[in-house]
Amino acid sequence: MESYLRHIGNFYITDHLTALLVLIVLLFAGWRRHLSIQSRQELSPNWYFQGFVFKVVFAYAFALVYFFYYAGGDTIAYFSNGLIMQRLLADNPAGFAKLFLSPSVTWSDYFAYFNHYTGYPEMSLCLKGNNFMVVKFATVLNIAGLNNFFATSMIFGAIAYQFVWKLYRTFCTILPGNDKLLGITFLFFPSFVFWSSGIMKDTICMASIAQVVYAFHQVFILKKKRLSGALSIAVASYMLLIIKPYLLLALVPGLLVWGSFEWLRSFKSPVFSILVFPVIMSVTAAGIYVFFRQSMESSSLGSTDEALRYATVVQQDLIRSEQYGENFIDIGRFDPTIAGISSKAPLALSVGLFMPFIWQAGNPVMVISGLENTLLLLLTIYFIFRTRIYGMFVYTFSNPVLLFCLSFSMITAFIVGLTTANFGALVRYKMPLLPFFVSYFIILIDTMRVRRSREELSETGNEKAGRDFRNAEKRILARRN
Repeated sequence: MESYLRHIGNFYITDHLTALLVLIVLLFAGWRRHLSIQSRQELSPNWYFQGFVFKVVFAYAFALVYFFYYAGGDTIAYFSNGLIMQRLLADNPAGFAKLFLSPSVTWSDYFAYFNHYTGYPEMSLCLKGNNFMVVKFATVLNIAGLNNFFATSMIFGAIAYQFVWKLYRTFCTILPGNDKLLGITFLFFPSFVFWSSGIMKDTICMASIAQVVYAFHQVFILKKKRLSGALSIAVASYMLLIIKPYLLLALVPGLLVWGSFEWLRSFKSPVFSILVFPVIMSVTAAGIYVFFRQSMESSSLGSTDEALRYATVVQQDLIRSEQYGENFIDIGRFDPTIAGISSKAPLALSVGLFMPFIWQAGNPVMVISGLENTLLLLLTIYFIFRTRIYGMFVYTFSNPVLLFCLSFSMITAFIVGLTTANFGALVRYKMPLLPFFVSYFIILIDTMRVRRSREELSETGNEKAGRDFRNAEKRILARRN
């Protein structure tokens, strides 16, 4: 069942034949889903199956990289701990139920429920609730994956793809006519697809983010699926709060502003909207502040002060090159205060958005990320010069979706850039912001194009009116003569 896990890096053909069987089943299910979407003519072009194949293949590649190149890692530990939980189910169903419903495994549970038959879990993953949540998912999905690491990895990717597809459909609804660019962004962006495909916390978090944004758009913008949408938002938000609360913190401000803008648009009176706007923004700001404090208190960090101290400790850990070699990021020392962390904001943002640079890549995976980061940096520089910064702010604050994409990207980049240990972790932690940051530029281009068309149309209309006026003036003069 897990013989190959005892010899990480060795190739057992039977393991890959099992994975191939599961891959065939997944591709058949994906093709059936593709035909269903095509029959409803939901999108043109219908890229569901192409994106599905891309995702599943990248999930397999993710498993292969960790199995053969890294010869271990958290993803394999999550899988093997899931196998141990399965054996606990067979040996002690009551004990399994207790642990499965518990937020984490304690040392007393370790000695009380596990034995030589079940095996002993890796407690570094089970003591913390965020890691143990992934073990729970692996426990269930290992069954569908026939207890095969490569097959389970592909199933994780296939399930996560369903949520990303809904996010892609949402942005296609928001920005019609840009299906191809959005498809490349959400379905075929290499780093994004790769790091959101395996048995990892990142995969679950990206699926949760996608569900929150999709359901938010359905419930609060389109006024549809209110009950089911609200429930799915609650469940997905809970997953983010347990696994990576900073991602939920990054999501909420933009969503609140987006919802507030849409609510203001519902008023028929422009004067009333202008009067209500400061009140709505004040309430939104207060809501963001309360949510921030509550999130800190409910997380393992406990409070804002403790979170700031944690950030400084992590950053000091980065400069220990004997642990990380030269593959680390040092943004310098800072005090554990709001002012101290704010002083590092520009550098942290540049790290979170644009690093590693291509010359800092230490392996093929980081080379791809370096090329993508170069593209993002060039896009940012281009639009700064094209719109002269002021124009970017005008466009952004006039479109709530632009504001949401930018706020989520900036907050995530700031937190990741401030606290990430090395380049290898950086390319993984920044993954959730990639499709939103690229979408920001796609929406910005479309907004600029629409505004330019309106200005040209207005100028054309004025020219026509001027010609009509001159012709009328000539006719009047001709009659007088």
